[in-house]
Amino acid sequence: VASIPAPSAQRGPQASLFNEAPAWGPGSSRATAPKALLDETIAKCEYMIFRRPKSNWVDDARFLLGRAAFQQRNYGSALQNFDYILATYPKSDLVPDVMLWRAKIAYQFDNSVACRATLQKMLAMPEVRRDTRVSGALLLAQLLTRDGEYNKAIAVLDDNLAALSTAKDR
Repeated sequence: VASIPAPSAQRGPQASLFNEAPAWGPGSSRATAPKALLDETIAKCEYMIFRRPKSNWVDDARFLLGRAAFQQRNYGSALQNFDYILATYPKSDLVPDVMLWRAKIAYQFDNSVACRATLQKMLAMPEVRRDTRVSGALLLAQLLTRDGEYNKAIAVLDDNLAALSTAKDR
């Protein structure tokens, strides 16, 4: 397996922090080091935000920071990043995704009320990507099932059936 050259050798000084090819595969330290990957993601995002605070990519970097913090179970930091996006970029196409991740945090803390309200608001939004809608509907159905509200869980799945299934899923 040929080694992948350093990112600077691949693309030069204008290389995007988000376009680097990951060095996956046998013998790669990245293949078995998820914490290292999260730390690397955090470092790159923080660097990008520091170097280009007015960039169009700040909301994306904040979103990645929030997701990385969630994966590290640092829910306070995750919420700070997600809340920053909602407050600073209310028209971002990431808003439904941010709401989904905020609901996941509420679910982790067994806060059914906040989780349910966030997911219902997100699912009511007109432009939600299919994968986000599916994840939100499944999480809401799981929450409702856990709370013994089986008919409501079925209704959520019925309402989102078009997103939940595609021709290849059948």
